[in-house]
Amino acid sequence: MSIIVLLMEDKKNRPFLRYHAIQSLALSVAYMITLVIVIGCCLSPVYLVAIIYYGIKAYNGEYVTIPFLTDFCKQQKWL
Repeated sequence: MSIIVLLMEDKKNRPFLRYHAIQSLALSVAYMITLVIVIGCCLSPVYLVAIIYYGIKAYNGEYVTIPFLTDFCKQQKWL
């Protein structure tokens, strides 16, 4: 879904949507890397709970700061 938001012309220029779409995409990539390579399926429920929690906060209009991930995205000038 985050890729779709970033590709839509009317959505990608909105700072709030772009901010959360990039974080969602980065979190998904981090999740896949962690799931496949490092930890396996043991922490899958933890990630699922975190994704739902951050999704609810973003839906309520709050800017979400994910530890380490948000700082990394800001350093790369993605946010």
